[in-house]
Amino acid sequence: MEKSLFKNKWIEVVEMDDWYTVHKPTYNGVSVLVYDELRDLVLMRYEHTPPHGPGVRATSITGMIDGFPELLDEQTRAFYTAQKELWEEAGLELASIGELQFLGTAFPGKGSPHLVYLFALRWDSARGLAEPTGDGTKGEVGAYVKWMTRKEAVQSDNLIVAASVAKLMYHEGR
Repeated sequence: MEKSLFKNKWIEVVEMDDWYTVHKPTYNGVSVLVYDELRDLVLMRYEHTPPHGPGVRATSITGMIDGFPELLDEQTRAFYTAQKELWEEAGLELASIGELQFLGTAFPGKGSPHLVYLFALRWDSARGLAEPTGDGTKGEVGAYVKWMTRKEAVQSDNLIVAASVAKLMYHEGR
């Protein structure tokens, strides 16, 4: 049984069978792993994420599935959201969503009811990147992207990145 303990326009604290979770009145999200297979690199997003501590931290390229209401299927909306986030957060413009590889889904933790759709994009790091446009939110001030080795990405404290690398390796039969 679910019981609401607190609710405002930003969050709701819910008790479910002796578990306490924080629900955000937002949608599920996406995370995109951009990788250069030849050079064994992963593109990481560095931004200010207060829940993870002070300063700029390595994160994945992410976004909430909050657009494309004309599309009924959430997975299809997730593909388009991933394409939009790649442009906003990394300066990568895709010709089509067909360039994205769907890796599956994951929950970011036991306390979250939100699902993250995981995608991968093979990209040659020598091609360079355009200047990310951002979405104008405060959290994106001072944000940037930088390549790191796959090993460094897996060893980072970002669980979604590690899961994406593992799922990509599984999909490729490694």
